[in-house]
Amino acid sequence: MMKELNLIYFSPTGSTNRVVNEIAKGISSTTINEIDITYTGVSKSITGTIIIGSPVYEGRLPKVFKERLSHLDLTDANCILVVVYGNRAYENSLKELKELVESKGATVWGAGAFIGEHSLSSKEKPIAEARPDKKDLSIAFDFGKRIQAINITKLKTIEIPGQYPLPESKPKPDVIIKTDENKCIKCDKCIDACPVGAIPKDNPLVTNGTLCLRCCACIKVCPVDARELNDPLSLNIAKRVFENCQQRKEPEIFI
Repeated sequence: MMKELNLIYFSPTGSTNRVVNEIAKGISSTTINEIDITYTGVSKSITGTIIIGSPVYEGRLPKVFKERLSHLDLTDANCILVVVYGNRAYENSLKELKELVESKGATVWGAGAFIGEHSLSSKEKPIAEARPDKKDLSIAFDFGKRIQAINITKLKTIEIPGQYPLPESKPKPDVIIKTDENKCIKCDKCIDACPVGAIPKDNPLVTNGTLCLRCCACIKVCPVDARELNDPLSLNIAKRVFENCQQRKEPEIFI
């Protein structure tokens, strides 16, 4: 059993949080410190064993996640990396995360790509609905058990698929989220759920489409279904992923 375990995660809709915590259960520790960087950054030095988790958007890590991670000093830390994607592809995201934490002085002990309900999943077009499910979480727990059993004297460099450095992301049009004024009850749950402050505190009917990550946390948390994506790019992505990514994918583990 490890004496202390640190969890660092960015998880607007909770999927990454669930996977990271299940891995932590498998590792087993007397003390678990959770550092949630979904809504704010943290500037500090962290050593020991760390599980770092992020969702994947269009095959990449969210820019805001990388910015918030940049304020952490991970020198001499031992990291387990986690990305959670919506049953399409995690592409270069896990490689990107490995390179990022290693550039900050950390050693990578293990990594995993897990599946969560797609951010654009809806009642009409469900994509990886209700994942991570019981099977996914069981794999996460077993992953933690394997990490616990690592013999550090035989530790080898982990090879993770993907390319790095990555090409520059192309500019994308602003996201448009439409809010039905007749439905909205001004409960402010969408404001609290947004990880980048794209919804003004004094007006939940408005969304800053430039800031918006397309994580859809605000849509999923709305108790009256008053919010919906309404821009052509988002609607096209949702349609394509729904039509082409229904075959179940399973987590991939690298130790």
